[in-house]
Amino acid sequence: MKNTEKQNLIIFMNVAGFDWICDIAYKNGVEMVASKLNDSDELWWRPIAVEGDGFCSLFKNSIKTAME
Repeated sequence: MKNTEKQNLIIFMNVAGFDWICDIAYKNGVEMVASKLNDSDELWWRPIAVEGDGFCSLFKNSIKTAME
Protein backbone atom coordinates (compact mmCIF):
# COMPACT_ATOMS: atom_id res chain seq x y z
CA MET A 1 0.00 0.00 0.00
CA LYS A 2 1.37 3.40 -1.01
CA ASN A 3 1.76 6.13 1.61
CA THR A 4 -0.36 9.26 1.34
CA GLU A 5 1.29 12.67 1.00
CA LYS A 6 0.38 13.29 4.66
CA GLN A 7 2.11 10.08 5.78
CA ASN A 8 5.18 10.89 3.68
CA LEU A 9 5.43 14.38 5.21
CA ILE A 10 5.24 12.97 8.75
CA ILE A 11 7.96 10.44 7.88
CA PHE A 12 10.12 13.24 6.42
CA MET A 13 9.62 15.40 9.53
CA ASN A 14 10.62 12.46 11.74
CA VAL A 15 13.76 11.76 9.69
CA ALA A 16 14.65 15.47 9.77
CA GLY A 17 14.92 15.21 13.56
CA PHE A 18 11.36 16.03 14.57
CA ASP A 19 10.60 12.46 15.64
CA TRP A 20 8.06 13.61 18.21
CA ILE A 21 5.55 14.50 15.48
CA CYS A 22 2.88 11.83 15.17
CA ASP A 23 0.16 13.69 13.23
CA ILE A 24 -0.41 16.84 11.20
CA ALA A 25 -3.52 18.79 10.26
CA TYR A 26 -4.70 21.95 8.56
CA LYS A 27 -7.51 23.42 10.68
CA ASN A 28 -9.23 26.78 10.17
CA GLY A 29 -6.36 28.06 8.04
CA VAL A 30 -3.67 27.06 10.53
CA GLU A 31 -1.02 24.36 9.99
CA MET A 32 -0.89 22.13 13.09
CA VAL A 33 1.39 19.40 14.46
CA ALA A 34 0.65 16.88 17.18
CA SER A 35 2.72 14.84 19.57
CA LYS A 36 1.72 12.25 22.14
CA LEU A 37 1.31 13.59 25.64
CA ASN A 38 3.31 11.79 28.34
CA ASP A 39 3.50 8.37 26.66
CA SER A 40 -0.29 8.19 26.36
CA ASP A 41 -2.52 8.08 23.31
CA GLU A 42 -3.68 11.65 23.98
CA LEU A 43 -2.45 14.12 21.37
CA TRP A 44 -1.18 17.63 22.05
CA TRP A 45 -1.98 19.85 19.03
CA ARG A 46 -0.30 23.19 18.37
CA PRO A 47 0.31 25.54 15.43
CA ILE A 48 3.65 25.10 13.64
CA ALA A 49 4.44 28.73 14.49
CA VAL A 50 4.83 27.69 18.14
CA GLU A 51 7.77 25.48 17.15
CA GLY A 52 9.85 28.47 16.02
CA ASP A 53 11.07 30.20 12.88
CA GLY A 54 13.37 27.36 11.78
CA PHE A 55 10.58 24.81 11.88
CA CYS A 56 8.20 27.18 10.09
CA SER A 57 10.70 27.95 7.35
CA LEU A 58 11.19 24.23 6.72
CA PHE A 59 7.55 23.19 6.70
CA LYS A 60 5.41 26.30 6.03
CA ASN A 61 2.66 25.45 3.54
CA SER A 62 3.80 21.79 3.41
CA ILE A 63 1.06 20.66 5.78
CA LYS A 64 -1.60 22.67 3.94
CA THR A 65 -0.48 21.13 0.64
CA ALA A 66 -0.39 17.59 2.06
CA MET A 67 -3.92 17.95 3.43
CA GLU A 68 -5.48 19.21 0.18
